[in-house]
This record gives sequence, C-alpha cells and structure tokens, in this order.
Amino acid sequence: AASYAGVMGIGAFYIAVGLLMSALAPNQVVAATLTFLVLGLLFAGGIMQYISEGPTRDVLSHLSIWTHMQDYSKGIVDSRTLVFDASITALALFGATRALEWRRISGGPSGRGEALDAAASARSKGRFHSFIGLILSVWIVLMVNFLAFRHYERWDWTTESRYTLSDRTLQVVQGLDRDVEIVLLLSDGEEQFDDVRELQIGRASC
Repeated sequence: AASYAGVMGIGAFYIAVGLLMSALAPNQVVAATLTFLVLGLLFAGGIMQYISEGPTRDVLSHLSIWTHMQDYSKGIVDSRTLVFDASITALALFGATRALEWRRISGGPSGRGEALDAAASARSKGRFHSFIGLILSVWIVLMVNFLAFRHYERWDWTTESRYTLSDRTLQVVQGLDRDVEIVLLLSDGEEQFDDVRELQIGRASC
C-alpha cells in the first residue's frame, strides 16, 4: 500500500511537470525534452545528497525521489514527502494554467487606434498578474515545504510494526532518570546509515 501511494504521488508530480512543459513548449518534441531535462536534474540533485554534508544534504534528501521511494518500499509514509509531491504538483498545474492564459492574452485580437491600445494594456496587465501570481505561488510552496520539513510525521505501515517502538520499549525509555548516549560506528556506505541519520535529525526518543 505504501509503495502504491508513493507511485501515485510521484506519478502525479511527474505528470504535472509534463503538463507544464507542454504548456510552455511550442511542440511535443520540445516539451518531452524539457520534461526529461527537469526531472533528470531533480533526480541527479537527489543523488548528490550522498556526497554532500550538513544542511545541503538535508535539502537534497528532501528533493530526492530515490529516497522517497526507498521509504515507501519499506512501508514508511512520511508527511514531508506527501507535502512535497502535492505542493509541486499543484505548483506545476498552476504554472500550466498561467502559461496557457499568457498565450491566450498574447494572441489577443489586433486592431487600430484606441482598440489596439486597450488590447495592449489588457495584455500587459494580464501578464503582470500572471507573473505576480506565479511568484507568490512559488513562495507559498517553499514556505509550505519548509514548515513540513521542520514539523513532520512518519507512519509505519508495515504489518509487523517493524519501525515502531513497542509499548515495553517506550515504558523503559520513559522510566530512565538520565539521558543515554548511543555511539554507532557506521560509515556512509552502509545500508543502515540513512535510517540512523534520520533518527538523529528527528531527535527520536529511543
């Protein structure tokens, strides 16, 4: 179920980007090329997390489709991923509608004298409003993803609750009278490194 949810979310995101490129491009070949380029850059940016450090790595991990699908395939659903897919999908669809509106305005009726001046003025206002709307939409998407990154939930959809602390473990942890320091000797290349780092970032009580 988690894997299907991931495919649906990422699929909607990819399709929305394709629609945006189709609205911007003059023909299907250019649209396909732009779509491949944009999605390829996003995918490559996600892979760059493995050679980055600090906040840059966190941002690239948030953008990484590879990381998203790894979580989904394990049965983990992260609210940050859901917000990212939904917000980028909405932004791309909004951008596509603005691009079509821009094209319609630019191809308005021609004429002479006052009619031509009025049409030009209307086109200028329409372009300005579309531009401002797009800038505000990008800002809103950035803010939403920033808040989602700072305040998030991760749900364990595995039937065995593999990634959920048991009630007994929670009781033991809550009964501790002082902090416990856990030291792990783990290199970047090991399979569990990202999971352990996620616990460190999230300050999980374990």
